[in-house]
Amino acid sequence: MASRTIFSQWQEFHLLYHIVQICSSLIPEEESLFLHFHLQINYILTICHLCIC
Repeated sequence: MASRTIFSQWQEFHLLYHIVQICSSLIPEEESLFLHFHLQINYILTICHLCIC
C-alpha cells in the first residue's frame, strides 16, 4: 500500500516536472533558471526518498 502511494506521488511529480518545463519556456530566463534549479533539487530528493523507502 505504501509503495503504491509513493508511486502515485512519483507520477504527480513527473507530471509537475513536464508542466514546469512548458511554463519555463513562457517566462523570463532568469526565473526559468531558478525554477529549474529548484525542480532539480526536488527531483533528486524524490529519487533519494524512493531509494531509502
